[in-house]
Amino acid sequence: MQEIGNQTDFINKTDQVSAFPTTTRERDLVSNALLSDFSYKPALNWEVGFNFGVTEIVNRFGGTNATANINEEGLRIIQSFPGVGQLRAEVNREEVVLVNIKDPTLSLPYEFTEGKVTGQSYLWQLIFDYRITSNLQLSINYNGRNEGGRTPVHFARMEAKAFF
Repeated sequence: MQEIGNQTDFINKTDQVSAFPTTTRERDLVSNALLSDFSYKPALNWEVGFNFGVTEIVNRFGGTNATANINEEGLRIIQSFPGVGQLRAEVNREEVVLVNIKDPTLSLPYEFTEGKVTGQSYLWQLIFDYRITSNLQLSINYNGRNEGGRTPVHFARMEAKAFF
């Protein structure tokens, strides 16, 4: 049975922190984000999804109006094995562009870019979960990322769980 789905969110957020003595964590952020996720199930065991988002975050702290423009896109494919597990593959692209930054050497709050690195970043992952028997489960995860043109980072983990 084919199925098409979409979830679209508009998020308006205010995030204010002030401290004494002054720290780099201080901020007066106002953000607007439009995030959308489309999914298509061509068959019972398969799902293909595409998501995108655009976000503008303005830091009004100190009257600077520094702005972070974020855009992100992603693609995922999932194959399920009913009752026993699934295989999931994802690729995402993120881009953060900073505007009105008067002193680029200053430390920016983590929340200003939602923890994302300035420039283009690529993230990918492969996840395999499988229940071998009712008391034995296998999980394999692989994650990779290339943030802001830096050297790619790879991380893999395999786990077997036995239930008694």
